[in-house]
Formats: sequence, structure tokens, C-alpha cells
Amino acid sequence: MLSFRVLRTYLNSVENLSAFGLSLLLGILIGLDVAAVNWLAGIHAVFRFVFWAVYYSGVGKVAGGARTMSYVGDLIANLILIGYVLYALLS
Repeated sequence: MLSFRVLRTYLNSVENLSAFGLSLLLGILIGLDVAAVNWLAGIHAVFRFVFWAVYYSGVGKVAGGARTMSYVGDLIANLILIGYVLYALLS
């Protein structure tokens, strides 16, 4: 059962890596505030690690539990970074 969970978390992380990586790369290339980009990347990483830990342990509800909340926190950090990049590009 653990191998199934490891594979699922890996695939989920790979699926989300492209959006995060692109927004991070653009943020670095256009010269956004380094501290803000680092904080958002750090928050993203922490939520991703929590997601892995919760999924590996198999605790909580399938939907609406700690796994969902950690994914949503990860997603929100990435959306803020994307918004910051778009704001900088458009202004």
C-alpha cells in the first residue's frame, strides 16, 4: 500500500511542478523581490512536504481533511506567486 501512496504523491508533485517551476523562474528572471519569492517558494515546499507526510501516513479523510488542506495551501502559495509575476509583468 505504501508503494501506491508514494507513486501517487510523486505523480501529483510532478503535475504541479510545471506551474510552480514556471512561476518561480519567471519571478526570478523579471527581478521580483527576492525575499517575497523565497517566502512563497518556502511556503510551497512546506505545504508539499506536509502533503507527502499526510498521504504516506494514510490518516485523515480522503476529501476535506489534512491532505486537501495542505494541497490547497500549496496551491494558494503558487497562485499568489503567479499573481505577483503577472502584476509585475503588466505594470
